[in-house]
Amino acid sequence: MKLPEKAKKMVAYLREQICIGAYHHGAKLPSIRDLQEQFSISYTSAIRGIDYLCSAGLAEKRPRSGVYVKTPRGTGKSANGYKIALFISGEKLCEIHSIYSTVFLGIQRIAEENGYSLSMNCLPVSEATADRIADIGQGADGVIFLSEYDASIKKLPVVVPSVGVCMHSSFSGRLSIVDIDPYLSAELAVEYFLGKKVDQLLVVSKKDIPPAYRNREEVFACLWRQSGGKLKRVNLSDGMKLCDRTGYFFPTSSLLQTCSENILETTGKILADQAVVLGIDGKNLINPEFHNAPAIALDWQIAGKTAIEECLYRIKNPGSLPKRIYLPGRLAGKL
Repeated sequence: MKLPEKAKKMVAYLREQICIGAYHHGAKLPSIRDLQEQFSISYTSAIRGIDYLCSAGLAEKRPRSGVYVKTPRGTGKSANGYKIALFISGEKLCEIHSIYSTVFLGIQRIAEENGYSLSMNCLPVSEATADRIADIGQGADGVIFLSEYDASIKKLPVVVPSVGVCMHSSFSGRLSIVDIDPYLSAELAVEYFLGKKVDQLLVVSKKDIPPAYRNREEVFACLWRQSGGKLKRVNLSDGMKLCDRTGYFFPTSSLLQTCSENILETTGKILADQAVVLGIDGKNLINPEFHNAPAIALDWQIAGKTAIEECLYRIKNPGSLPKRIYLPGRLAGKL
């Protein structure tokens, strides 16, 4: 469902308030008139924003009564009374078309179907510490991290079964990992660039890139060299000059988008129209504001479903070992 530009701020705000519990299950949301005034939008935009929340399973309309936060089926059943604490950077949750909001929808649907309680905790990666995570996660039966928290914490501060999405460190084998398969992605990327017959290849990165993305770089670089190719690493902050017959590999599509925006400012054209490029994870296929470009993409709702299923399995089976669960991506976008 396409969301009007003017309704995005409203939907992002309501989604965050629902997920952090400011509007609890069964609570009535503000009226359409109040939402119009609060966000300075039209009646039509407010209605379509509410329709979007309903289609995402967060809200429901009750005839002649109003709009309410949707109550998961089975809520309150002690037999299924598991509490899962989710950690996510607040700004990522508010991004309507982000990977993590898409992952959350996959998690939410499993929780709704089974009556599991989700506790959403907005904690920016830059502010995450082991002590803060331990304090917030108290009382949870399991924990799911929906941001690259291994970029800031060096030890896993919880003892309950835990799963990280788009993380790389397993914290000495205590954290299960769910991510796009870096090995299959690298194989697809090598095949793609060989098919384009590029003479040289640049891996575009940045100094503070999270561990999972750095791993994608390293796996791709290894397979590219095994194929007989040569490559050079460049830092995004150093700027880029486009070269003929050159391929550009990005370990995440968000880096590709940043680079493409920079190129657009200087040339008036997006990067994918001028060079052979490829990004991993497919953020550009989720967010309509991203430039169209080739990507190795994943269905991130499936990643969310996989994350909560892995967390629940470990809760129900004490002593079960954490896993690295790599999901296959596919070549998509503007090829």
